Amino acid sequence: MQPNPLTAPEALVLLNPNQEQSRTALKLAMTELLARRLMSMRSEEEKGFLGFKQKTDFIQLAPTATQKLADLPVLQVISATLDKVGEVSREVSMAQFIQQAYKDFGYDFSSFQAKHILPALVEKGLLEPRQEKMLLLFRVTRYDYTPAGEALKQQLDDQMAQARTVPVWLDSEPAQATALLISLGSAVLLIDELRAHYARLSQTLPAYSLGDGSLVYFGGDVDGSALDGSDQENATMPELPELGNIFNFNFDFDLGLLDSAMDSLSGSFDAATGGGDGGSGGGGGGGD
Repeated sequence: MQPNPLTAPEALVLLNPNQEQSRTALKLAMTELLARRLMSMRSEEEKGFLGFKQKTDFIQLAPTATQKLADLPVLQVISATLDKVGEVSREVSMAQFIQQAYKDFGYDFSSFQAKHILPALVEKGLLEPRQEKMLLLFRVTRYDYTPAGEALKQQLDDQMAQARTVPVWLDSEPAQATALLISLGSAVLLIDELRAHYARLSQTLPAYSLGDGSLVYFGGDVDGSALDGSDQENATMPELPELGNIFNFNFDFDLGLLDSAMDSLSGSFDAATGGGDGGSGGGGGGGD
């Protein structure tokens, strides 16, 4: 079982590259930053007009975000947008972020997918762009899978189908649940059926030995750092399949944190933009 090397927004777009999904992809990118503990979010209430309470949501990059995002360019785009609002790692309101995101990606956020995610997938050798005429007047860019892209899409489809069954056998086969979630990497955020089980899954994700005497802890440790070798004798580690170099996909997620934060982020994002996602079905493609 090979690990998924993509961020959540990249995985979303790879599954259907000619469908416009920028809004969902942007929310997924922010969710992944929360899951990786590279961004925090808090709410503040104050009395507004006629005594009604008014809530303001704030987001802030972690001090370690700049360094850790160096190898994650699609997520780094969100960091760059946040930085334009104020100083690096300064707390900003969700409304401030959205206003800057409109400037950076357009009022439908379409350039987040068109100018950042799709080029990243092309650079990784997963997609190939081609030009196509519409109504004999307009040229649009469509994307075809390369053999590597087709193989990874099929792998993601298969792993996501399996992951949707995780709640059924979480009690009887926790090691297999763990292995599957780790192999999915960031794509785990695309599976709505797992959201109700995030808190429990965060308890089953174990410390995993890297083979050099060190451990990485999945699910969010106390101080947010990797466990060192002194914790090995107290760690419970089920047998996992070969996952290759763990740093190639970095499933350093805090699902327990997401259990409470995901709805808050989605609601805050929708409130700041004045609406919901509007669905993700259908075909279509992006133009130049």
